[in-house]
Amino acid sequence: MVLTAKLWRFSVVWLPLLLALTLPTSAWAFSEEEVMSRLRSMVAVLDRTETAVRAGDQSGARSTYQGYRDGWAEIEDDVRPRARDLYRSIESEMRNVNASLRGQPLNTQEALADVARLRAETTDLIERLPSTPAASSSGGTSAGMTALLSELDAAAVALADGRAADAAARIDQAQELWPDVEGAVKVKSPSTYSDVENNLALASASLKGSADLSTAASAIDQLQADLRPYGQGGLTYNAFDAGITVLREGMEALLVVTGLLAYVKRTASTTAQRWVWGGASLGILASIGIALVLQVAFSQVPTGTSRELLEGITGVFAAVMLVYMSYWLHSKANLNAWNRYVDERTTAALARNSMFSLALIAFLAIFREGGETALFLLGMMPSIALSELVLGLGVGTGLLLALGVALVGFGMSIPIRPFFLGTSVLIYYLALKFVGSSVHALQVAGVAPATPSPFPPVEIVGLYPTWETTIPQLALLAITALALAFAYLLPRDRPANVGPA
Repeated sequence: MVLTAKLWRFSVVWLPLLLALTLPTSAWAFSEEEVMSRLRSMVAVLDRTETAVRAGDQSGARSTYQGYRDGWAEIEDDVRPRARDLYRSIESEMRNVNASLRGQPLNTQEALADVARLRAETTDLIERLPSTPAASSSGGTSAGMTALLSELDAAAVALADGRAADAAARIDQAQELWPDVEGAVKVKSPSTYSDVENNLALASASLKGSADLSTAASAIDQLQADLRPYGQGGLTYNAFDAGITVLREGMEALLVVTGLLAYVKRTASTTAQRWVWGGASLGILASIGIALVLQVAFSQVPTGTSRELLEGITGVFAAVMLVYMSYWLHSKANLNAWNRYVDERTTAALARNSMFSLALIAFLAIFREGGETALFLLGMMPSIALSELVLGLGVGTGLLLALGVALVGFGMSIPIRPFFLGTSVLIYYLALKFVGSSVHALQVAGVAPATPSPFPPVEIVGLYPTWETTIPQLALLAITALALAFAYLLPRDRPANVGPA
């Protein structure tokens, strides 16, 4: 029962490591007073813009109006959920003002009318905002992006057929849909957000008056390329993914500690056992530390392209580590190989009567698995609901505790070969998802291209309809097939079971 009690503490202490990764990070927003103050300043900017227009100073009007655009960019994320209809109206009127101020020659009456309408919408927003509660997210971003891309596709087809008027109507509709999804784009990539804003305006202007079809086509092509990754949906991990990560990583550490305890038990040395448990405990504390450092470092990365780039790189590295771990498991998938692995690390320590060496072996085993767990869960964090993450951590830790009690407390043995091969399959499954989601994150960051493929999206395995995400996954499947075939062809000395001696 002493071992069982120690194992309970050993297993439960994993929870701080795992929960350290769930520490929330808060997003800063303007207070209502600050938003109202900025809106009033923006109305004053429109007054000065109108004065410049009346004086025929087109350059001055455009320069002054930029102050309104800058102010709006600061507060629009706060306004959008509070007054979506006015938000869309202001976005539309801003495009009109921008177009009229750039007209050659300047149409004074049109520009004054556009500025007046924008001022009226802004004033209306000032009056309404204090009494309007924030609306909850409708979760319709994905559907809105699909609709927006559909309009862009239709505009491209119409333009290719020479139907400029139809293309212009489609672009107008795309501009109406854009406010519903721009927030998601702006959070992930401010540069893409800015490019889309500019190209929507450019496409619209190029299709009106003396239409410039070449410029319009180029703008639409760029819009499709920029927004396509966002229309593929976001991969979500679930409790199963988090749970098997914890269980597999924890089980490998548990097997190492179990092997150490089995060997030192033969010496009847309670001191050696204490050193093993001490090293394992220090390994857990070090793992908690690295988890906190990684989580804090990741949370300090600003949202936008840098965040997406970091998520993509982290995910790719995690996938590589997962594949390497599977290779390691295959190399230990028979009894002799596993015994050699543990024996080589314990025999020398026992021969030297080095308790520190035993503790170091246990420490490194736990710290390596804890660090890998932190890395893998960090890769999942942007794409998993907190409830799913906590559920997966809880179930995985509970199963790990039960298996640990059975192994150490009651002397149960497990078949090493089936266990390692089975967990290898689960690891390759996770690696497949990591590869797809990571390359997709790089596409959203604008680092990787997005070439459409005929494959439908399959969320459960992280499949996206682009060749850049699909080809690495197909390569990984081929590697998996070869690795599993090689593992099954390995000579089997005798049934491989590991448990306390």
